[in-house]
Amino acid sequence: NTFIGGYKLNLGASAESASYNTDTKQLFPLGTVQYQSSLSLVKYALFAQLSKSFLNDKLNFSAGIRADANNFSAGIRADANNFSASMNNLLKTLSPRVSVAYNFTEKLSMNANLGQYYQLPAYTLLGYRAQTGGALENKEAQYIRSKQAVLGFEYNTLSNTRFTVEGFYKYYDRYPMVRVFGQDIPLANLGADFGVVGNRELTGFTQGRSYGLELLAQKRLKEGFYGLASFTLFRSEFKDVASQYIPSSWDTRYIVSVTAGKLFGRNWELGARFRMSGGGPFTPYDLATSSLKTNWDFYPRGVPNYTQLNSQRLKNFAQLNLRLDKKYTFKSFNLNLFLDIQNITNSVYQQQKQLVLDRSASGAPQSDPTDATRYKMKFIEDPAGTILPTIGIIFDF
Repeated sequence: NTFIGGYKLNLGASAESASYNTDTKQLFPLGTVQYQSSLSLVKYALFAQLSKSFLNDKLNFSAGIRADANNFSAGIRADANNFSASMNNLLKTLSPRVSVAYNFTEKLSMNANLGQYYQLPAYTLLGYRAQTGGALENKEAQYIRSKQAVLGFEYNTLSNTRFTVEGFYKYYDRYPMVRVFGQDIPLANLGADFGVVGNRELTGFTQGRSYGLELLAQKRLKEGFYGLASFTLFRSEFKDVASQYIPSSWDTRYIVSVTAGKLFGRNWELGARFRMSGGGPFTPYDLATSSLKTNWDFYPRGVPNYTQLNSQRLKNFAQLNLRLDKKYTFKSFNLNLFLDIQNITNSVYQQQKQLVLDRSASGAPQSDPTDATRYKMKFIEDPAGTILPTIGIIFDF
């Protein structure tokens, strides 16, 4: 950090060593994925930022630039140094960004920023091999690029309460597409639940966008009460093979979050958190492919119909959590006892219905009465959510 003619200049560099190892075996109707792979890389970056205040500190200006690169090496096959020439070139990831903040009055202010950012693809994608000992398949992978703009306003009452409104727009390109069940799918349109995503063949790149509006109200601690409430309305979409925008796995359309608490005498505290969101998109099952006996015996679960990628949507969801704390202060340590109850309203989240065999009364699989090569199938509900109480003790030494 240094100052030059009233400007603050920040220069820096970073380096990080990382390694990735996998022993993968996945059974699918259209082929088995099985391989061992390892990958090592050194990630490094250079960055600079210049900032200055004008008009008696009413206007704050900042501009910067960053560049990232990687040097790869492979543990099983020494072919990763040629992984992608563009990913080991700082000039290929120059990321300019600029931000401006202006105080109209003591209470009202504005902020805006515009920038370009790069992100390394997932290690699961970079380390994919068709077979153990084979070459790395996805050498055409590139840094994912995001261009984004943000404009926001803040009103501060100067009495422990503030309100903000902020709009944002993000544009993504160089986003990976992978082959899944014979279909080319944008990586962002695959499932957002727990699991391994991205360990597939890279088949190309696509574009995406995310845009929306966020409202926030905050009450700082006053007279024992505090609270924070936000409402975000947004869209998240990526283009499919037909260049049509399809909802991403995170496109729940809106999120509401309210956190509040009250401090009482003798170190008692009661807090609550309420969350509500729209239902996420999902891909329906391909009943014709799933019900084939040759497929189900090999892969006993529903096969997604990716020709209808994320075309259906789950129901909205809401949950309320409560927490009660009692704190004790001693000479050499503090003791905190708490009771936390998650989902105290016992809200049930309706997940995607599961496709299962329609078994007989004895539990035996039944053939489709119209096609002996298929099983008789049915859908069952798959609800989630229950009351979860927790009692805890915290020592602070």
